[in-house]
Formats: sequence, structure tokens, C-alpha cells
Amino acid sequence: MIEIKIDATESTNDYLKQMMRRLPVTDGTMVSTDHQTKGKGQRGSSWYFEVDNSLAISILKQFDGAKHIYPFQVQMRVSIAIIQVLDRWGVPDLQIKWPNDIMSDGLKIAGILIENLYQGHLKSSVIGLGLNVNNESMTDLPKASSLFLATQKISDISALKKAIYQEIMKELAVLDTAEFANDKERYETRLYRKGESAQFMTDTGRQFEGTIRGVSQEGLLQIEDQTQQVQSFDLKTIVFLD
Repeated sequence: MIEIKIDATESTNDYLKQMMRRLPVTDGTMVSTDHQTKGKGQRGSSWYFEVDNSLAISILKQFDGAKHIYPFQVQMRVSIAIIQVLDRWGVPDLQIKWPNDIMSDGLKIAGILIENLYQGHLKSSVIGLGLNVNNESMTDLPKASSLFLATQKISDISALKKAIYQEIMKELAVLDTAEFANDKERYETRLYRKGESAQFMTDTGRQFEGTIRGVSQEGLLQIEDQTQQVQSFDLKTIVFLD
């Protein structure tokens, strides 16, 4: 494991991408920090970070020899890897809120931001993870939780970081489109609110009730509306209302 640990940075993803612009970076390089000041989430949102109690890492995974990878397969396997580690840590009721937030008992404990680089095909991914670990209170974030709040146990952040890194690299060691159906099944088994009725709003402001049925090959969320029509939505066109 090649780890670059820095005291503070605005975003580990940005730090790693800046490194890549300046010099060659080895596959599997990880950047971590004890103080992330402007962590990024999906839709341009920010990610909360508590010094000494939160984990922020970014990992470079290169796919130079693989020209036929579904990009969403990377997101699925990273999410699955994190779920598998947190299962071993005893975190209860773990689910993946599409596309790649990690939930425990319906509350968000981790966010994943994957930024892909292409050269005719998927060349590499910068995989960012923010995880609430030993946070004892999330009073200003009523929809968030931490490993400590979920398990009532203090976690060794260094050991957790190593375990997550190893599991992600293991999951991404060999990517094959032939494995997509199996990856999709593993991802959807943990998909938050799958098969349940929920309220949604589209980017046009339309609100509707629907049932999540799964995800597409492109990573679109598939929702069956009340007329039994299944529609597919990308990240920028749909939000949960409950």
C-alpha cells in the first residue's frame, strides 16, 4: 500500500488529481488526511469532517489493460467493498443509497465520490471516501450517523482505513463485463428502499410516488411509478423526498 498522509487538505480527491497532473502516480496510491476542510460529495455537495474522528481517503485505480468496463461497475464494487468491511466491524443494517452513499439504520455514515478519467475508454478512477467513524454526536446533521453511534464502540481508524483499502483493491483487481450481472445483484441486494414505495421529485419539479426496482447497466436508478411504468433516472434528474 502506497499511502501519502497529509496533515490537512481541502479535498483528498483534488489533492490526488493535482499530483497526477504533475507526475506519474502508481496504481493503488492512497491519499489520506486527518483534516479535510472542503470534502466533496455528489451533486457538488460538501462532506462533513470531524478532525480525529472521521476518515477521508482517495485511491487511484488504473485500468490500462481493460478496455471494456462499465464505469458503474467500479461504483458498485467500491460500495460492496465498503459494505463488506463495515459488516465485519459489526455495523448494523447496512445499505447503499443510490448511487453510492452508505447507510446504517437509515442514516448516512459514508459518502463515496468516484471521478473517472477516460482516454477512449475508462483509463483510471479516483475513488474518494468520507466516513464518519468515532463521531459521538451528529446534532446538526439529523440524517447522519457514525460507526460509534451505530455500534457504541470506538474504532481504530488506521486499522479500518487499511481494511477498506485492501477490500477495494481486491474488488477492483479484475473487472470483467461478464461479471456485471453478478455485481448488479450484489449491489441491489443492499440497495436502500429497493421494493419499497417512496416519494421522489424530478429536476423539472414533478413529484411522484414510485418503487425502486434496481439500477441499469449505465447506473441509472430504475423506478416503477403508480401506472406500473419503469423509468430510468440519472443522478442529476431525481431526488428522494423521504
